[in-house]
Amino acid sequence: MSDIFFDYKTQDFVFRDIFLIYNLDDDYKSDLSKFILNITNINNLSINRINKNKTFYIINNNLFSAKIILKKEKINHKNNKLIFIVINYSDNTVIDNIRENINKIFNNIFYFYSDYLISLNHNFFKNFSVYENKLRFTIFILMFKEFGESWWDNKVPSDISKLCKNRYKSDHYKFHFLFYSNFIDLKKIISYNWSILGRIFNYDKENLLKLNELSSLRNFVCHSRFLPDENFDYLMNFEDLDRIIQEYV
Repeated sequence: MSDIFFDYKTQDFVFRDIFLIYNLDDDYKSDLSKFILNITNINNLSINRINKNKTFYIINNNLFSAKIILKKEKINHKNNKLIFIVINYSDNTVIDNIRENINKIFNNIFYFYSDYLISLNHNFFKNFSVYENKLRFTIFILMFKEFGESWWDNKVPSDISKLCKNRYKSDHYKFHFLFYSNFIDLKKIISYNWSILGRIFNYDKENLLKLNELSSLRNFVCHSRFLPDENFDYLMNFEDLDRIIQEYV
């Protein structure tokens, strides 16, 4: 499989999508012809080469290429033909209508891999990690100012406190207990101390509910499923956190 994932990606392209198709009969030949014709017409592409090994190269000014690879018989089942469509591109807008065409032409097609969607996951998780720890820091500042050192023992639900202390014991770095909480535990701590910590969300519990959605997205990414191509920054109130942090630190 290394040829699919590595050798067909060149330095001219930033992203690569891979689609997988199973075919039960010989209709795939006409489907492939339709696919090639449609994407060349819609995207102003020309077929650069069709070699005898059944690999089609479609290239347009180093911005886009589609390679259709029919795997060798040693991979195919006796009743199935296996096709990979590998699409390399530098701009996601280039591939949008091609994705649409693929689903129209092939009924039995599966998304197999996407560099672009992986990059969306990476960007989300990077921002989420910063947000999560800024949220912890803000909680600590407000609770310490109000209750002093004893806030953790007196103002945190006992199940969360116990969990974090156990994690603390087995960790090398020895952060404050708060930093061993799960993300959704932060919502519970905020709700438990709403009169103090509600300030983080302008005392609007609708804003607090955004933590549920963030938690779901975080779990989605951590299980290597792909996020939709959307901007989720609106769920992270960085400005509110920074304002509180700068007030006290």
